[in-house]
Amino acid sequence: MNIQNELEKRRKTCLGYNAVFIIFIIISFLFFPFLGFISFLLFALDLLFFIFVVRKKSAEYRKFYKENVVKSILKEFFDDLFFDPAGGISKEAIDGTDMMMLGNSFSSNDYISGRYKDIRFEQSDVLIQDVRSTGKQTTTVTYFQGRWMIFEFNKKFVYDMQISEKSFLYSKHKNSLFASKEERFKKIEFEDEAFNSVFTTYAKNEHEAYYIVTPHFMQNLMHFNNAVSGDLLLCFVDNKLHLALNNRKDAFEPSVFKKVELAFERERILNDLSVIIKFVETLRLDNDLFA
Repeated sequence: MNIQNELEKRRKTCLGYNAVFIIFIIISFLFFPFLGFISFLLFALDLLFFIFVVRKKSAEYRKFYKENVVKSILKEFFDDLFFDPAGGISKEAIDGTDMMMLGNSFSSNDYISGRYKDIRFEQSDVLIQDVRSTGKQTTTVTYFQGRWMIFEFNKKFVYDMQISEKSFLYSKHKNSLFASKEERFKKIEFEDEAFNSVFTTYAKNEHEAYYIVTPHFMQNLMHFNNAVSGDLLLCFVDNKLHLALNNRKDAFEPSVFKKVELAFERERILNDLSVIIKFVETLRLDNDLFA
């Protein structure tokens, strides 16, 4: 099977179904004054067509793309790879950090787990929103849309810590006066004013924070931040490092509206997965010492 031809065939099928849906929506509105109930019925049937045909074909196209294009590229870079486009990092895993506001709407997909330079990781696209309805109006606030990654690595730490880019708006800071002394985090200021101007750090143990966030670590994190697009949140919890990249987009999603060129798709996918590689290499997660 020629993957390029099959992708283009499936894409054109999706595009055709989308065109049919749009045409009948336009007809329903344009002829409503003349057709009345018939126009309304046509509109309702068109919505059913979208739900049961257009969305299904689009989902099949994305699944084929991810299983035959994305997965093959991931295998080139990561060991022990597991890729599940329908799966995702759980809400419970993120809630367990107690460092992210969760709203009332949560979804995740494109789950990846594997190893890079012997560092185990997992990642998925995550969407966190707060949806409120008064009956007359619905308001949706997006807390997070982007990549959530969890790394296990050789460096050991005992106490939880959070490093949040100041532009990351919906992180939770456990420094409330209402928190008990044992649970309360302290805001940490470092000698590096450039780092302090970009990131806010809260830690349960000040001594360990200075041990982990060394001048070299701060420099590397600043380099990584400059190399990626989006707002960063780092959660040091249970000897795991959660990295949240709020870049307001989904990774590995093919377009229905332009022809699939495998060379271009490869470059685009490499750009998406490079976040994992850059983070491991820039922060030197494979090193068992903080430096």
